[in-house]
Amino acid sequence: MTNAVRLTKVRTVDDDDRRRGRSDRTRGASGATPRTGFVAGGPWLGGLLLPALFVPGVPAPARAETAPAEESVAPVFEPTSAPFVAVELHGSVISDIVSTSVLAGAFGYAVRGGYRWSSGWGVFGQLEQDFWYASEHEDALVEGVVDIGVGADYVYADGFVHTSLVMGPSILAFDTLLDDAGTVGFFFELRPVGLRWRVHGNVTLDFAPISFALVAPVLTRIPLIFPQYRTTFSVEFGW
Repeated sequence: MTNAVRLTKVRTVDDDDRRRGRSDRTRGASGATPRTGFVAGGPWLGGLLLPALFVPGVPAPARAETAPAEESVAPVFEPTSAPFVAVELHGSVISDIVSTSVLAGAFGYAVRGGYRWSSGWGVFGQLEQDFWYASEHEDALVEGVVDIGVGADYVYADGFVHTSLVMGPSILAFDTLLDDAGTVGFFFELRPVGLRWRVHGNVTLDFAPISFALVAPVLTRIPLIFPQYRTTFSVEFGW
């Protein structure tokens, strides 16, 4: 009787153990995550793929490169110290004495030569022929005067603006009713603003819309004084 009870207890324990083992296996298969496991695609997958990025012969993805934009550079005026020569034409149809004078207008040409420093200041000499339109007895063009002057100028505003002053003797070039050719007086000319355009490395155009000149070849007896408001165009050559 005692042996039968013991055998029954042993079978009962074995059956309980089998149930527990079966229950543990059921829980493991039901999707519970093991304590030491990793999610799908975890570090072990990255460890396999990472070396592929450094395999020789496998080109890296091309990176789009854009060429740097070219910056437009405006021309810069760089003053230099150098000699210069200029040829010019001028004309005057406005005068303070047109209404009462026998002189109705003037035009002419001139040559300037000098030296200009990098600061913009320059000195020059000028030789000018100024023709006059006379109406004393009949309309006629006369030789007017020859002016010889010494002056100074200044170029500023990045080389676009020019101011100059010149003065010297003025020589009468024709005979009048009272004076002989060769009579000497004086003249001066002020150009407040001249506009300059450099068309080549050594060639510059200069346009002065208005300048004031006082030409006085005769200062004795009855003075001959001719105020002029000139417009001047010149071409300057530098080195």
